[in-house]
Amino acid sequence: CFVGVSGKERVSIAGIRGGSMESSMESSMINWVNTFEDVKTQVSSLEDLSDGVIFHQILREIAPDSFHDGTIKQNVGSNAILKGNNIKKLMKDLDAYYRGVFLQSCEIDGESVDPSAVAAGKSEEVMKLAELVLGCAVQCDDKHQYIQKLMSLDKTDQANLMVLTQRILSRGETSALDRSAESSGLLEALGDDGGEQGGGGEDV
Repeated sequence: CFVGVSGKERVSIAGIRGGSMESSMESSMINWVNTFEDVKTQVSSLEDLSDGVIFHQILREIAPDSFHDGTIKQNVGSNAILKGNNIKKLMKDLDAYYRGVFLQSCEIDGESVDPSAVAAGKSEEVMKLAELVLGCAVQCDDKHQYIQKLMSLDKTDQANLMVLTQRILSRGETSALDRSAESSGLLEALGDDGGEQGGGGEDV
C-alpha cells in the first residue's frame, strides 16, 4: 500500500538534500520516471533528464493537449544551449498548465527552476523540475492511474515520493484557489487505493 508520511516530513527540497537521503530521493524519482511506458530510454541518472526530452514524453502522456509533439528538440547531446532552450520551452508550457489547470505557480520553495542549471545537470534543479512533473501526474484528471504507478514501486520509493506529493498538495492548498478539499480527497484516495493492493503498509 502507499506508505503514509507524517506532517513533520513535509520538508523543502533543501531540507531533504544531503547524504543518503538525497541519494534515496533521487533514486526514487528515477524509478518513478521509469514506470512510464512512453519513456523510450531507460533512465539511470538525473543527468539523463537534463535535456527535458524524457520529462516532455511524460507530460505528453499526462496532458497531450497542453504539451505538444515537436516542441522539444530531440538528440541534443551535451549541447548546453540546446538543452537550456528545451528546458525553457518546457517550463513555459508547465507554467501555463499549472496556472490554467491547477491555478498554481511553477515555483518550488518560492523559486523558479533555473533552466541553465537543469541543462548543466545540477541535481537540485533537476529534482525541482521533476517535482513539477510529478505534480502534474498526481493532480491531473487521470491521477488515479498515476497513483497506481507510484504504488508499483517499493515502500522506500513510495515514502520518498509521498514526501514530494505532500509538498505539491500543500502548495495547492495555499494557491489562489482553495484546493484543500480536493487535496484531502487525493490523500484519501492514496490510502484507499493502497488498501486495495493488500498488505499492511507501515508509517514512515
